[in-house]
Amino acid sequence: MRVLIVLFLFIHSFLLQAQKDTTKLNVAIFLYPGVELLDFAGPLEVLANAKDMQVFTVAADTGKLYSMRKSLTILPDYNFKTVPKVDILVIPGAGESLMAAVNKPENIAWINSVYASSKMAMSICTGAAFFAKAGILDGKKATTHWGATHMLQEYAPKSTILDNARFVLDGKLLTTAGVSAGLDGALFLVNELRGSAEAQKIARAIEYDKWDPSAGFIVGKSIAKVSPKSHKVLDPICKMKLTSEDVFITKVYGNQSVSFCSAHCQEMYEADLKSKK
Repeated sequence: MRVLIVLFLFIHSFLLQAQKDTTKLNVAIFLYPGVELLDFAGPLEVLANAKDMQVFTVAADTGKLYSMRKSLTILPDYNFKTVPKVDILVIPGAGESLMAAVNKPENIAWINSVYASSKMAMSICTGAAFFAKAGILDGKKATTHWGATHMLQEYAPKSTILDNARFVLDGKLLTTAGVSAGLDGALFLVNELRGSAEAQKIARAIEYDKWDPSAGFIVGKSIAKVSPKSHKVLDPICKMKLTSEDVFITKVYGNQSVSFCSAHCQEMYEADLKSKK
């Protein structure tokens, strides 16, 4: 009798898992002018190959928009009024055009609405700024591009921004580090919703042999491989936290030693110094 009960429970559990695995999920990738190309193309490649996931793009308007540095013209599938029900929301980052999109009330209102009814939501790189603006990061742990962690922490003071993980999962919110980390996050999302075999199959299909499922941080259970922290200095212009490997140049101005991440930041700093003389 006991064997029969155990067998019944095993079969019941298997059927529930099978039912979960065949549930079709709508994945919406939010696009806006200047969006980082790999930020959305990487996760799109992963999720479009996942079992029973329907992936589409959505923007405030369905007219043409440009990706980073106008390198690609994109025609989104839907706008906010025509988009189907969203189960998984994906928000990529951008560079100089980011805050213009973050500060548009209609974008934040739509993100808040979709997030409330979604199964999972994900940001890549600086896309986390949208969740910060929407108040979704409040009380949560998250990550972003290594060069933007300081700025995001200031922008989202009620959250904890980590800079030593490829991705962070807090509840149903998944945030990733910069650009290529979107692949790690998308594969982890597949791992969570479709199982490790499906995620490994996709990683192999796209020949992403660098994927490490343990290179992240799950709130309540750390699986992060934390590397020893090296000394960091702050670029006075872009506010990036720089290790010795990141420093473009260090110069002495008066009695102060200043490090920069690029020639552009150095030029802006020196121009500012001249204007104050």
